[in-house]
Amino acid sequence: MDIRSYNRIILVGNVTSEIRTNEAKDSAKVFARFEIATNEIFRDKKPRTQFHKVIAWGNRAEFCGKWLRKGGLIQVEGKLRYRYWNDPQGVKRRIAEIHVDQVVLLGKKEDYEVKEEEPTEEREPGIDDPL
Repeated sequence: MDIRSYNRIILVGNVTSEIRTNEAKDSAKVFARFEIATNEIFRDKKPRTQFHKVIAWGNRAEFCGKWLRKGGLIQVEGKLRYRYWNDPQGVKRRIAEIHVDQVVLLGKKEDYEVKEEEPTEEREPGIDDPL
């Protein structure tokens, strides 16, 4: 493998949006989208906040959907990728996203209590249902 370039991002920040999980249109892969905010302090002592769009796929997406909460402190590691599309007026748009390879929960344990899933009703299997 020839390593002449390297695309790696590590961010530590707070989740600023609800985690949205969905299934990709062209495949059965699950993905999760959310944003995190990072802060920098400059010479003038004023913090400057940057918001980063994050996307996770497969098992990582399921992990994010289950454990991440708005306001929670996390570390994400991944790759910077750009997505292009044409808006309704036909103007080409671009957005930067972090494609997650790893998510680390930071902060307090109470911040990451498991979301309670809605109870499913028990029923007997029908003729077409697998046992």
